[in-house]
Amino acid sequence: MTDHPVRPLPRLDAADRAYPGTAGWFSRRMHEKHAFVDQAIPGLAGCYKCHPGPNTRCLRDTMNQDFGVVCQDCHGNMQTVASSIEAGRVPWLDEPACRTCHTAVFGEPAGTLYRNARGHGDILCSNCHNSPHAIFPSREAVDNRVMIDLQGHDGVLRDCAVCHGVIPPGPGPHGYVPSA
Repeated sequence: MTDHPVRPLPRLDAADRAYPGTAGWFSRRMHEKHAFVDQAIPGLAGCYKCHPGPNTRCLRDTMNQDFGVVCQDCHGNMQTVASSIEAGRVPWLDEPACRTCHTAVFGEPAGTLYRNARGHGDILCSNCHNSPHAIFPSREAVDNRVMIDLQGHDGVLRDCAVCHGVIPPGPGPHGYVPSA
């Protein structure tokens, strides 16, 4: 027998409500209590202490590598993450939107997560652009392999013939007009 009380594991329910015993509550408290990290270890290095760890370095896309975008540019600082959950944001279900910077023309529809967003014939946006933290071109060769195999170079899919077999007339997604 132990003198330590048995603590229940956090409940991870589908709604992820922000009350004790759920992931929303855990995420809010974790970011709130670690807000000092923003000053002690600013930028990516602070986030990488937990997300997803110091070796993975998941933010590997063109947005970071070519434009210097860091976690806080989309997600906010630790206190912002915590207070957004306190205000009702649901972690993993209510996430930053590309349209915040790229406008509705180049971003996902309001109320739709990037990972679920579709366009141009109901194709997932990630099919041409890749996952949220690995937007083409990525610093990791393995991320770029699919585009190199399909169109002969890394970067966002721009060779219309890959899917259409020909270069269709008129503009494509986001008003893109391919050069012949």
